[in-house]
Amino acid sequence: SEHDQNTRFFKNEYGCLDEKKDHTASAFLYGRKKIDDLLYPSLQKIPPGGQVLDVGCGTGDQIHRIRSMGFQVAGIEPAPQMRLLAQEKNPETEIVDGSILELPFEDQRFDFVLAIEVLRYFHPADVRKAYQELFRVLKPGGVVFFTMVNRYALDGFVFYESLKQLTLKFAGKVPSAHCDFVTPSQVRSDLSTLGAREINIHGRLFAPIRIFYKINNSLGKTLAKKLDSFDDALSKNSWTLPFAGHLIVELIKKDS
Repeated sequence: SEHDQNTRFFKNEYGCLDEKKDHTASAFLYGRKKIDDLLYPSLQKIPPGGQVLDVGCGTGDQIHRIRSMGFQVAGIEPAPQMRLLAQEKNPETEIVDGSILELPFEDQRFDFVLAIEVLRYFHPADVRKAYQELFRVLKPGGVVFFTMVNRYALDGFVFYESLKQLTLKFAGKVPSAHCDFVTPSQVRSDLSTLGAREINIHGRLFAPIRIFYKINNSLGKTLAKKLDSFDDALSKNSWTLPFAGHLIVELIKKDS
């Protein structure tokens, strides 16, 4: 799979996170830092030692960090090479093969379920099915945390993906993985019938800094350092949400 082919990349990038290296060093690290700044405070909303599920856990680095906070963690990862690394890094953790469309866990097992950069690879009907699965395995009062890709992000990622797919098609090559683009209102509408007590949608990466990383990594790093705090401040304004690079969604399930 495409993710298996990128195993070394993810291992190296997550290794930089583990070593607390400069989060502006690459576009990946910069984006993940923005997600983590919301993820870890969100985890504090569940009981100490609570049950956490990392869907699409990749190389298992996120599991390792969450376990170090005292939570009990399980993971699911369909890419074999990524799953092997995750299991090696977390030998006492349940990390299994499977899909977000049919989670191999019982109803209402987890206090917190996260899916970072997972749902973007599914078509809309499957995304809605995945939402139902995330809620099924979640306890009443539990938290779901996931990311999506904003259709109208100022970095123009939707156009970049379209151009890439066209280029591969004309070159007679295998298309890259599907990427689904959404709007905040679409996400909120799709989630509205699931039984959430609260739906919070955050935008991060308002400034189109990732464009400059693609042009030249050093240029992207320089701009990220200069604009980082300003971009964070802008991103907290609701009017920037439809144009942010990351859509980060947090739901709290209704109590039974």
